[in-house]
Amino acid sequence: SAILSSWIVRSGIPWQTGLFLAPLFTIAPLIGLFFAQKSFRSVEQQRNFDGIISSAFRLFSNKSLLILITASSLKQFHSKAFTFWSPSMFLNAWNSSPDSFFGLSYTTLTTLISSSSMIGIVMGLGPIMWFAQSWRHGTDLFSGRTGFMRAYPIVVSFGAMLNVASYIIGLLILIKSYVAFLQLMMMVSTSSGDIRNCNTCIQMVVPTSSRPAAIALSRLIIGIVTIPSAQLVGMISDAIRGDSTLSNDRLHAYPVV
Repeated sequence: SAILSSWIVRSGIPWQTGLFLAPLFTIAPLIGLFFAQKSFRSVEQQRNFDGIISSAFRLFSNKSLLILITASSLKQFHSKAFTFWSPSMFLNAWNSSPDSFFGLSYTTLTTLISSSSMIGIVMGLGPIMWFAQSWRHGTDLFSGRTGFMRAYPIVVSFGAMLNVASYIIGLLILIKSYVAFLQLMMMVSTSSGDIRNCNTCIQMVVPTSSRPAAIALSRLIIGIVTIPSAQLVGMISDAIRGDSTLSNDRLHAYPVV
């Protein structure tokens, strides 16, 4: 999406074009879902809706769960705001300091950033989850050792700290060293395995019967918290930038937020 939107911005096509193109990608899955409905099988089951709701909300008395949901909400708040504003930030950086990007076009710039992120995900997601699981159960790399209950929380915490440090350093050196910035964005994606392990942590601190409800509630809360993220970041960055319309001032306002 970042690559496509950057091409739209630089091609002179009205930016609204992206709003029409994006929904087209959903047509194929929807058609497949329509035909798949014939294979669905309904199962009659007696359910106590009030009991399900009351048991779900009792999970809020679990302090460990609340801490995990709070941490995940703040992380996703940042991720959603960064995803929304990063194209503008990269465009302002490209306009204010084109020499820093070796004469690359804006589309090529975003393509390399997206590619480095995808490489980071491939490199990090599987190995990080495998490492945490091996440590937790005493298998593979930790074969012969006793399983360690805190393996997942430690891996998640380390990944989160690495993620934050990579973001901060990357934004500070964006126009100073584009190559180093790409490496740091790869590092951000490499540490993305901590998101999946965070779901595992949530399942570890609630009863087995409450795990689906805990995951559902966490996603609901995270979704609500992240709704105003882009708007709040935009308001704060506008306040820092003031009345200036210079690309350089806009560029420096985003990283501060």
